[in-house]
Amino acid sequence: MARSLFTQMKEAGFTPDIVTYNSLIDGHGKLGLLDECIWMLQEAIKFFVDMRRVALTPNEFTYTSLIDANCKAGNLAEALKLVEEILQAGIKLNVVTYTALLDGLCEEGRMKEAEEVFRAMLKAGVAPNQETYTALVHGLLKLKKWSQATEALTLLEGMLDLGLIPTEDVRNGLQPNVAVYTALVDGLCKNNCFEVAKKLFEEMLDKGMMPDKIAYTALIDGNMKHGNLQEALNLRDRMIEIGMELDLHAYTALIWDCLTVVKCKSKEFA
Repeated sequence: MARSLFTQMKEAGFTPDIVTYNSLIDGHGKLGLLDECIWMLQEAIKFFVDMRRVALTPNEFTYTSLIDANCKAGNLAEALKLVEEILQAGIKLNVVTYTALLDGLCEEGRMKEAEEVFRAMLKAGVAPNQETYTALVHGLLKLKKWSQATEALTLLEGMLDLGLIPTEDVRNGLQPNVAVYTALVDGLCKNNCFEVAKKLFEEMLDKGMMPDKIAYTALIDGNMKHGNLQEALNLRDRMIEIGMELDLHAYTALIWDCLTVVKCKSKEFA
């Protein structure tokens, strides 16, 4: 549908610019429409080549949009080539470019390179944003590097406490969000780091954040596995009180773990 409308737009004499291409690539990427995303990216590259052919100089925004789009489409090699080109052109990388690269490297499990990019970013004096830290934390969680993931969160909070983030607006934007905490709580529970997960869950509540269904379900499951039946049921009740519906996964966790507890109790009295 989007491809058809895009073609109609061009046939009607309207010339799409890099903003149009980037918006369409980003939208298709978020919807998981990889084929459409790649097709749109190819169209954007043609546009980029045509720009240079008529002696129009691509600017920081053009390069950043293409690097970001390539990373979202999984074309990390092409994104890295564009990074070399942008540096040769004397254009500095900005927070969007660095974050796109970090996200792309993390998605491919190339954490060593991601950490190098992160260090280069700090050295260049570019302040990380919320998306930067989210990409790093998710990348570390993907590789099951729990200690480093929690360290990334601690690093962020430490920077805020020490006033190393320059403006109040940026400081507020950098506060670890629900997505970061949820990923940590879920991952830690699944990997038998329950006490740390519980501490982070309480930290969310103390900061006035609203844990989502994934965080609650992970903690319910963790409590049940550690024999804390009453605490798991309390969490279930809290979900109901705030109007959060239990999904199949939450009910399955409760039922399965209740059966496990009953089975263990039966063995004690056997």
